[in-house]
Amino acid sequence: MKCKLEKVHLGIIIAMCGIVGASVGINISTAGVFYNPMAEVLGVGKGAISMTTTIMSILMAFTSMLIPTLLKHVKVRVLLWISVACLVTGTVMCAFSTQLWMLYIWNGLKGIGAGLTGFVLATMIINNWIYVNHGLIVSIVMSFSGVSGVLFASPFSTIIASFGYQTAYIVMAVIIVVFYLPALFFPLGIRPEDIGKQPYGYEAYLEHKKNMESSSKIQEGGVRDTHIDGFKLGILFVFTALVCVIAALFMHLSGYAEVLGLGAGVGAMLISAVNLANVAAKLVYGTLADRVGTLKSSLLVGTISFLGIVGFFFAKNTTMLLICSLLYGCTMPNSAIAISLACSDIFGAENYGRVYPVVNLVGSLMNSLGITMLGFLYDAMQSYMPLFILCLIMQGTAMVVISILYKTKKG
Repeated sequence: MKCKLEKVHLGIIIAMCGIVGASVGINISTAGVFYNPMAEVLGVGKGAISMTTTIMSILMAFTSMLIPTLLKHVKVRVLLWISVACLVTGTVMCAFSTQLWMLYIWNGLKGIGAGLTGFVLATMIINNWIYVNHGLIVSIVMSFSGVSGVLFASPFSTIIASFGYQTAYIVMAVIIVVFYLPALFFPLGIRPEDIGKQPYGYEAYLEHKKNMESSSKIQEGGVRDTHIDGFKLGILFVFTALVCVIAALFMHLSGYAEVLGLGAGVGAMLISAVNLANVAAKLVYGTLADRVGTLKSSLLVGTISFLGIVGFFFAKNTTMLLICSLLYGCTMPNSAIAISLACSDIFGAENYGRVYPVVNLVGSLMNSLGITMLGFLYDAMQSYMPLFILCLIMQGTAMVVISILYKTKKG
């Protein structure tokens, strides 16, 4: 019997889009538009303000590591409610914070809330529910980290300019709740059998189970062969670290626009352009990955992003900056989808639940540290050129590293 795409499958996809859109998209992808206004009001540097996102991302990463363990003891819907409570409380309290240390505390709470869901929970559920067009559907779900940025970066910037960043935080809290509603009220289970359903692509699911049983034969002595190659994992860590630092650059593009004298409005447009490229590139990447594989797809988006970063050295007007932002934004699939697919490609679906949370932790830590590192680098050099040079070097290195990773797979 072949299982068709039913309402429950669509519900799962919509719910996961909402989770990613809120926990990663609204929570992190729009953070850049708050940096300059908050730095001015609080009288601190951009590096100190960008530390709020670093703290949020670090706690998000460590919390996400706990998801597989937590799901053994609590239902997924309980995690969702706790996640929403932390996100909304933290966001609202940011609006009432008058000191930098307060923002650090409440962004930490937001990170915990986002970590209870985010990419880890969403991809775990999608991996269990979807067996046909898997790359495309993963890309659709992850693209919502950019959809939120496209939709809300400019409106938040307008609200900040007219009413202050405090009001923008209140509006953000309301939007987060709206994005979580499908996950809170749709039928939802980590696995289809948890709620008496079948996955999308049932025949592919049966074939997957057969392959799992074949690849997990009991070795002599009764131990399952679930060995994880440390060398390959190390290479994946390096690739993940590089692409996640590169992805942190977009948080500072609004500041670059202001340095060029183009204003906060243009800065918000650049962030929206990156998020638009984020969405489009992820959708294209997912389709390509299903057809030509993860490696070729990653090399393509990495090359396009490399050209975009080169363009920032020469772009001085709004049009050219928008074009460069669109090109640069094509790197985003590498810091999200490529990492997820590489975990499955290199280590197998049977090890995904063990490998991906750790790799995601590395990526989140490096992204969050990258945001702050780039901020302090600007504070030290008073120029964005060193940031672009660093990201160029990292982009080139990342393409070499992922090529090595897939070469080890063939070997």
